[in-house]
Amino acid sequence: MTIDGAHSFNSIQLINGAVLTEDAGTATQMHTLDLTVTQQVIVDSTSRIDVTGQGYLAGRTTGNTTVGGVTGQSGGMAVVE
Repeated sequence: MTIDGAHSFNSIQLINGAVLTEDAGTATQMHTLDLTVTQQVIVDSTSRIDVTGQGYLAGRTTGNTTVGGVTGQSGGMAVVE
């Protein structure tokens, strides 16, 4: 399942090989996976939250600009609090 933007859920359960991700960033648009979960997030051993390579393109940075952008690879980031 691909989710872009901010969303709120009571709980999320990823089972049976489920993958939660976001759309990849482009030169003109950034996407985010910004979830607020009030109760629980359950990810079984066959499933995952994967935002690998979904961040800024190489050479871009905050604001999707090339000013101050790094030259290496970028990736998404998942933060669970």
